[in-house]
Formats: sequence, structure tokens, C-alpha cells
Amino acid sequence: MSSQENQEKEKKSNRGMERSLGTASVFAICTGAMFSSGFFLLPGLAAEEAGTSLPLAYLCASLLILPAIFSMSELSSAIPRAGGPYLFLKRSMGTLMGVIGAFGKYLQLLLKGAFAFVGVGAYLSLVADVSIQPVAIALIAGFTFLNLLGVQQTATTEKLLVAILLLVLAYFIAAGLTEVVEEPTNIKDRFQPLLPFGVEGLFSAVALVFVSYAGIGQIASISEEIKEPSHAIPKGMLLALGVSTILYLSGTFIMFTLISTDNLQGDQAPVATAAAQFTALPLPVMVIVVAALAAFASTGNAAILSAARYPLALARDRLVWSRLGEVDKKGVPKVSVILTGVLLVLLVLAFDVKGIAKLASAFLLFVFLGMCLAVAIFRESRLKEYKPGYRSPLYPWMQIAGVVTYIALIILSGLEAVGFILAICTAGSLWYFFGIREEEQHQSAAIFRLFGRLANRSQATSEASHMQLPMLSDAHFSDVVKRAIVFDLEKEKEYEEVIQHAADALTDHLGGDRAEHAERMKEDVRHWMSPSRAHVAVAPALLHGIEQPEMIVIRGEIHVDDNEYKGLIVLVDDEQSSDRLMGLLSRLNAVIRHNDFPEAWKKAEAPEELKSAFLEQGVRAMTISVDGSGPTASLDGCKVQNVELPEGSLMALIYRQGKLLVPHKDMTLQKGDKITLVADCDAVPQLTERFSLEED
Repeated sequence: MSSQENQEKEKKSNRGMERSLGTASVFAICTGAMFSSGFFLLPGLAAEEAGTSLPLAYLCASLLILPAIFSMSELSSAIPRAGGPYLFLKRSMGTLMGVIGAFGKYLQLLLKGAFAFVGVGAYLSLVADVSIQPVAIALIAGFTFLNLLGVQQTATTEKLLVAILLLVLAYFIAAGLTEVVEEPTNIKDRFQPLLPFGVEGLFSAVALVFVSYAGIGQIASISEEIKEPSHAIPKGMLLALGVSTILYLSGTFIMFTLISTDNLQGDQAPVATAAAQFTALPLPVMVIVVAALAAFASTGNAAILSAARYPLALARDRLVWSRLGEVDKKGVPKVSVILTGVLLVLLVLAFDVKGIAKLASAFLLFVFLGMCLAVAIFRESRLKEYKPGYRSPLYPWMQIAGVVTYIALIILSGLEAVGFILAICTAGSLWYFFGIREEEQHQSAAIFRLFGRLANRSQATSEASHMQLPMLSDAHFSDVVKRAIVFDLEKEKEYEEVIQHAADALTDHLGGDRAEHAERMKEDVRHWMSPSRAHVAVAPALLHGIEQPEMIVIRGEIHVDDNEYKGLIVLVDDEQSSDRLMGLLSRLNAVIRHNDFPEAWKKAEAPEELKSAFLEQGVRAMTISVDGSGPTASLDGCKVQNVELPEGSLMALIYRQGKLLVPHKDMTLQKGDKITLVADCDAVPQLTERFSLEED
């Protein structure tokens, strides 16, 4: 493969999603994902469990979804990345839990999407002589193509489908209430007794209808494509929940009032049955079919949009085929979208998706349980990097209520649902241990920081551990290098042009404000850049809202004021994470100082070769403590410039009384200081001989 082809592949892999969706799109996607079987099929089945308490069951279910909504809103504002739930679970409880969540959620969305497209075919067959499977497959192909055009086109179509659906349902509610008002005596008689099957029957019905609201959580999968996620996601989700709750309550009230109990129980088309009773404001069956088609189509469209982000997220972490992580210029993960469409077709052809989809929906309860736990873990671990733009109200009681609720609903869902959840967990675990564990980029989850606090470690120990365990940020140097943005300049360029190019590449990768990134990077890089070996300049840049550190590597002739450089390396991190950035910068400088680096920098022909140059220098980080006695006692009161270190090693950081300090030559070391040393392999034996060392 040529160098140009490698660079193009690297560019696709590093490219980010376009943040183009606002609150209206969030509302449409959430609303579209909630309707279909929940309104057009489920009321008849739930009536067998709830009886006259059917509207109450829908109301209770809408309240019980709130802990999941608030938890996902907070997590999405803190980690606004594609495949959100996978990352929430991974970074709070470890890669294994993330993989299980991604595997189960992807399967659940595939089954839900397949069921929705089959539902379109089924409703069409009521008014036309069509075969269900070909219709479903044609729709899958059409909506897959739509998703390939871009998220804006997909969201616009979703808005149109939801608008049609809401207009028809609004007419249904108005016509139904008009009919009910004409015979008010029916209301009291129809809803007596309110709990015909007792509280147990109500809870069973709640567990059954809860799935009607569960689709609202799909928005977390595409949070990377939402503008201002800390505002748009909670606002859009709550608005969608409010509208849906009103429609569900009003709709089931009308159905139960106008349809006899015996006829409603088990009715698989309760909306059409109720509309047949309308006399003042008639509603033709064809209009109901159109509304049902819009509901099922919007659910299927939202399923493809959300599902395709899970392979993308896994590929970014190098846990699946790397091509699944490629994003085109429009911000579309094309390979992942195509894979999702192909799997949907196979599901329609090979399985009875209706039965499996019901079981798969139970897995959502497991995911919602995980979301509540993730918020608690992040909050209680007190990670500096966890900075959500939106915080769940009533913490921790909201999350505690969610954990209790979702465990209860899982139990009430029946043994088959529990068995399905266990099967997903087992399959995900096998995939992790036997398929991808070796490829995992080893990171510490936030839960380990929490365990440290629960073990009553001192604050100093906890802070020191945090310095060495980048639990949320993926800040291991090797991980930062592996996802680095790399490009070569074809000819000599001025500083301003180079930084603009770097800012554009970073914005394509992460999203955000292109102009703001360029302005901040131009200021920071010029201020901090310093030449190193091979005439390569190194500089940090601090930006707002950067979730994890990133590295931009530029090779080529760069003219900066009166200086000429052969390349530039920029380490970018959040402005609140300067300590973390300084640690990485020290490690990078140590790598570049290695004797073999200049030659490797020149000879590398492809991005992966250049990245290897950063990883193959054998640099290690070590920690020493300045004690009152022992081999480090002589450092107490010694200035940094007077500390004799072997060739190939340097003093990177000093941890003192809860603060991280960057050493300078006039700084005086003190008893109790913890010093991070960075050294190449040749210097390690000499350092080990002089000090008692522990590798970080």
C-alpha cells in the first residue's frame, strides 16, 4: 500500500462526526423511536395484564424511565461520543462491561429495526396485496441509503415521519375525546374497579409497556453529532417523553372507553378498532395505516442511525475491524451503516424477529441499570476529568430509584427475558476474553478509583494514584500515539497555515468550533513551542471541552518567524487537564530525545510507521520519593539543576502536597516530594542502581 493510500486511510479513521443536530432533531429521533408497537399493538396485549388500569400503567412507565433519561443526559454531556452507552459502561466499569453493553445494544437495535420494517410490511398488507418480506427488505435498503447520505438527511426524514405521525395521532385524540364526551356515563362504568388485577397486575403491565418508552435512550448513541449536547439532549428527551406520555395516556383512555374489555384484550389493532367507533369526526382506516407506517418507518430509521454507531465506537478502540471506524467527509461511518443494513436484511430473512425483539427489549433494562450505576461511579470516584455539562437532579436518589426499579422490572419481565440478558452477557464475555482482550488498549476504569476511596485511602494516596491512573481520559501515552492525527506537508508552509490545517483536522476528528480551535491553537502553540532533536518543534495546546488528550503530528518544512522546522508535534488537551498534559508532554520529549528517533522520523513512509517511531524507543516512567533517609535523602534541599541524572533520563513531574509541579532548574526539592522520572532503556539500570524505583 502506498504512502498516500495509508495517509488517506488514516485520515478517514481519525475523522470525527459533524455536530449538526439540534433540539428539534433530538426530539424527532426520540419520539420516532418510541412509537410503533407501543401505540398500535401493545395496548391490546397490555390490557390483558392491566385491565382498567391500562392508562395508569403507561403513566407509571413514563415516570420510571426518568432515572435513565437523567443519567444518560449527564453521561452524554460528559462523554459526547458515538456509541455513548458503550463508552459510559467501559469508562466507568471497564472494557468487559462496555463490550457486553455494545454487543447487547447493537443486537437489540438490529432486532427492533427489523421488527419495525416487518411491521411496515404487515400494515401495508392490510390495504394492498403485498408480501411482507420483500417490502421490509426494500425499506431497509432505502433507509440504509438514506443514512449513507448524511445525518442531516436522516434527521430531516425522521422529522417528516414524526410530523405525519403526530398530526394523525392528534386528530385521533381529538376525535376520540369528542366521542367520549358525548357519552360521559361510560367513563365511570368503564374504569371500575381501577385495579382489577391488584397491584401485582399493574406492575406486570408496567413491565410490559415500559418498552414503549425505552427507545428514547437511543439518542445517546449519536451524541457526537449533536450541537450543545448538554442542552439539546435533556431538553429534547424530556420534551419527547412529555408528548409521548400525553399521547399514550389519551390514546389508551380512548381505547378503553370506546372498546369493550373483552374486545380490547388481545386486540392487535386497537387504534383501528377504536377509530371505527368515531361518528362525529370519522377517521378512515387508510389514515390509521399511514400513521402506523410512519411510526414503524421512523422507528426503523432511528434504529439504523443509532445502531451503526456501535461498530464505529468499537473500531475506534481497535476492538473490531478498523474499516468500521472510517468516517467520510460528511461525517458518515459508511462501512458501519452498510454492515447494519446487511444484518437487518439477514434478520428479516432468517428469523421471527417479532418474538426475539420482545426479549431483546428486556436488555434495555440492563443498559438503563448500567447508566444509573455509571453516574454513581463517576460522581463518587471524583475524577477531575469527569465534567458533565448537565447534571442529573436529585442525585443520588434518582439513580438509586433507577437501580431498584430496573432490577424489579427485569425480574417482572419473566424468566425468558432474564435468560436472554444472561445469554447476552455470556456471549459478550466470551467475545471479550477469547476475541478482543489482547487488542484492548489497557485503561483503568473509574470504578477502581472508587474502590480506592471505599478502602479509606488517604487523600494524598488517592491523588497520587490518580496521577498515575488516567481512568477516564485514555491518557496512556501509547493510546494517544495510536489515535494521533498524522499528515505530511507537500511544500514549505507558514506557521498560520499549518496551524489552521491542524485545527481543521482536529475539528473533523472531534467536532466543535473550527474557528475557536484554530485561534486557541495558534496562540498556545506559538507561545509554548520549543525545538527538539531532528529540528522538530513540540508544543501543547489547551482547548475547551476536549474529552481526552490528542496528538497531531505534522512533517514538512514549517516557517515560524525566523526559524525553520522539519516538523511539528502538538499535544492537545482540555484546559482543565493541564497536569495530565504536562505528564504526556514530558513523556513525548523523552521519546524524541532518544538517539534513534531522528532517523526513524525521517525514514517513516506511512502514518503507522511514524507512530511506531514514538512507541519503539523503550522509554519508561518511574517514581521516586524524597525521604529523610535512604538513597533519596540527598535530594532534600537540592535544586533541580544540581540533580545528576544519567544520559537519556529527565525529571518530568513533581508531586507535592496534592499538586503537580513542572520542574525548573531553580526549584528546590523537598522531603515528601514524589518525582516522576522518564528514561530510555539504557538509563534504567543506572537509575535503578542509584534509587529505589517503581515503574509506573
